[in-house]
Amino acid sequence: MGHSKLSYLATILFTGYAGANLAYKSRPDLAAPVLNITIPATNETADGLIFYTPESIYADNTGHGPAQSGPYIFTDKGDLVWTGFGYVGPRSENFLVQNYRGQQVLTIFEGSHNSPMGHGHGHTSIFDNKYRLLKQIKGGGHKLADQHEFLIFDNHSAVFTVYDPEIADLSAYGAKSDSQQWILDNKIQKVDTDTNRVLWEWSSLEHVDPAGTNLTLQSGNAGTDVERNQYLLSARSMCTIFKMDGDTGKIIWQLGGPNSNFSLGDGVEFCWQHDTRMHQKYLQHETKGSKEIISFFDNSAHENLAGGPDLKARAYSAGKVVELDTENWTSKLLAEFRAPGDLSVRSQGNLQLLPNGNAFINWGYDGAMSEHTPDGSTIFFSGMDSGKLGPGSENYRAFKFDWHGQPYEEPALVAFKESNGTALYISWNGDTESKVWKFFGEDAKGQKMLLGQAKRTGFETGFRTSHKPIRVVAEAFDVRGHRLVSSSVVKTRDYKLRLEYS
Repeated sequence: MGHSKLSYLATILFTGYAGANLAYKSRPDLAAPVLNITIPATNETADGLIFYTPESIYADNTGHGPAQSGPYIFTDKGDLVWTGFGYVGPRSENFLVQNYRGQQVLTIFEGSHNSPMGHGHGHTSIFDNKYRLLKQIKGGGHKLADQHEFLIFDNHSAVFTVYDPEIADLSAYGAKSDSQQWILDNKIQKVDTDTNRVLWEWSSLEHVDPAGTNLTLQSGNAGTDVERNQYLLSARSMCTIFKMDGDTGKIIWQLGGPNSNFSLGDGVEFCWQHDTRMHQKYLQHETKGSKEIISFFDNSAHENLAGGPDLKARAYSAGKVVELDTENWTSKLLAEFRAPGDLSVRSQGNLQLLPNGNAFINWGYDGAMSEHTPDGSTIFFSGMDSGKLGPGSENYRAFKFDWHGQPYEEPALVAFKESNGTALYISWNGDTESKVWKFFGEDAKGQKMLLGQAKRTGFETGFRTSHKPIRVVAEAFDVRGHRLVSSSVVKTRDYKLRLEYS
């Protein structure tokens, strides 16, 4: 076989292979994206870890975007904590921490994505703090769940969105061909988490006139008021936010659009928004009497489905917090959060209000994330980078949560022979609790000795010793000195450089 054929074979085997960038010697199968932090986290940033699901704006394996799309947990210093690549499907979104039956859990949508219309078809997986799959929640009544929302409602039910295609006569809305006889009915389902039985369902077509749309009807992103059984519905293509009565399904009020119940105060104007949320309190303001506090991510931009430049209602996107007065029917901007350089984001994005009063924002199609103080100052900003694979990365939502994980799987340990000793590398995917790694070696006679220890540093911890053991093992200890886990015993081996090919 000639050199060209060998090079071609290497290209097939390794160029398209989703891994092997040697960022982590203990896990050569991983090629996690990198946070490109341009404004480092300050002492004003909130405690917590970053949860996000980077993916490519292009079709799979083209373009390119991240080598390994999936759910990730990072520190705001840029250290990888957990990669969910291989745990869930390559298209995963809306990755967040929720409480379920007395424990913190991870909820992750996985499925397909209909681009550019933006709706998904799949299910949500729930993992415990050992990263073990607990449940998969699917749409009820032969419906496929959508990625735009998934909220654990209580210990026995969950609420999420569904896109349900319906055959309809759309000539009144400008349909000019037989192919234009379908409309997507955006529904909300509440299902039993044990049986997937539908407990309640709401249909947008029964309560919202499609004539109000700016593009095609694609509502999404429900906020909830559990005590009063009320929902916020972000009708992105209508540039409108609805409040809905969960008992009757009727619209209580609408903000924005041609039929807004509220006058829009300075800066409240928005369009093509995402992620509408209700809040009991924001700083000194609270939802009480006739006052209601909501937040949303105002894209003010949309992909031009007919081709050409993006449609824009304003030159930049922003996260917004708004106070509504349902007695005087006025709205007031309480806070606005903008990215450095004023990014304009055609799709996706979210705003999370943090417990310390800060705001954490994901800039959707741009793939960036930021944290802001209440006055709008940016105290953290990061893009996504993967070297040559960095361009084309996007992210539907990102969050910051307090999270403690102790993986059920064992750590990954590798040991390489060196001329003057041995180099060891250890990682434990998803671990947040270990502080120190201790390394032990065995000689040819099976005698075990402590080689030394190293403070845990990021995802992978390295350690060098002048000893040349035949086999090695590593053990993790927490901040109190308790042993958490032991790796398997592995043989030391020669270090091989990665394959180079033309």
